[in-house]
Amino acid sequence: MDPQNLGAIIRSAYFFGASGVVLCAKNSAPLSGVLTKASVGSLELTELRSCNNMMQFLVSLAKSGTINCLFSEIQLCFNISLMTNSE
Repeated sequence: MDPQNLGAIIRSAYFFGASGVVLCAKNSAPLSGVLTKASVGSLELTELRSCNNMMQFLVSLAKSGTINCLFSEIQLCFNISLMTNSE
């Protein structure tokens, strides 16, 4: 996985006000100086968590009501999770 892409994702998440980023433990880039540089410091301000199985994590989010926004409808939501694939 590309640490520069992950750094850009973390930087964007921070800019848009995300409270944290969840990474899949087996498929994400390792924490490194390249990742820190690409995140332009937002890595220090964003909470990072990892999970072993992303599908189980997403199912638990859905059951808890965190994923409650349908993109086919326009509505205001306060608990939104954004998922990206691969990086």
